[in-house]
Amino acid sequence: MAYQHILPGLYPGPYVHDIISAGTAHRAHSIFQGHIEDNQLDVRRCDREFWEHTPIPDRVCRYITLAGFEGVLESGYQMVDHSLITSLVERWRSERHTFHLPVGEATVTLQDVEVLWGLHIDGPPVIGIDTYRSIQEWGAICEELIGFSPAVGYFDGQRLKLGCLARVLDTELPPDASDVECRQRARIYLLLILGGHLLSDKSGNKVPLLYLPLLRDLETVGQYSWGSACLATLYRSFCDATNPAKSAIAGPLVLLQLWIWEHIPTMRRTESRRWRITLVHMELGGIMTWTYTELLGMLCPHFEIS
Repeated sequence: MAYQHILPGLYPGPYVHDIISAGTAHRAHSIFQGHIEDNQLDVRRCDREFWEHTPIPDRVCRYITLAGFEGVLESGYQMVDHSLITSLVERWRSERHTFHLPVGEATVTLQDVEVLWGLHIDGPPVIGIDTYRSIQEWGAICEELIGFSPAVGYFDGQRLKLGCLARVLDTELPPDASDVECRQRARIYLLLILGGHLLSDKSGNKVPLLYLPLLRDLETVGQYSWGSACLATLYRSFCDATNPAKSAIAGPLVLLQLWIWEHIPTMRRTESRRWRITLVHMELGGIMTWTYTELLGMLCPHFEIS
């Protein structure tokens, strides 16, 4: 992998060429060669409408907690640094799924996902049979699980536009709403979380409907390994974004930003608050609050964190 010299005496490429082969074209190589002029990726996200409809009513929030997404709610809305994400893409190696940094290789792990967002990393994988269903069939499933059948214009193949879900949330849940209605409202929130935040794609406004049947039984939703699905989505998004022909990236990028803030504090914005995790510690008899690095140090006492 040989890069052009940017300035006399400055060589930005690797000194040893036989460790990692050039392989497929990489975004960083194209930047050094001057083939990419606007080197900042378009970071796409569509979770703003979800956060605009928070706080969530307690009767609905308890089902979201039951499903295992309480940690995502507690993280709140986070602005994404587009330049930071772009810089990390340029340092991503798809062969190893790691970032090549001056201090060495680093990557987001399942443990990071579990600690930062509290997502389950054990249990059944998040998979579904991508069976074709007609709009009428999906409409019937939506009527049962989320309480309404979206208009035909909101369907895009086997995906549903998130806008119709957000419009339902504009109407407050009645005080005398039944348990069935609370569960339906919780599934709407969960679809917005999955399609707009955790497993988002570059469409920016759609969620695959194959997630909906997985949300039928809210008592078992939390048993799925959503953390593994989230991490796999992040890896796939970065591998795709290294292609010089790509100009956008999506996925759980807030998770990546929280991770990099904790491992490289100098990259954290000065106005951002330090990430803290609140857990119920049974042995200490109360609610304890730790920073991420403190908690990781307790889980892995022999792991050194700079």
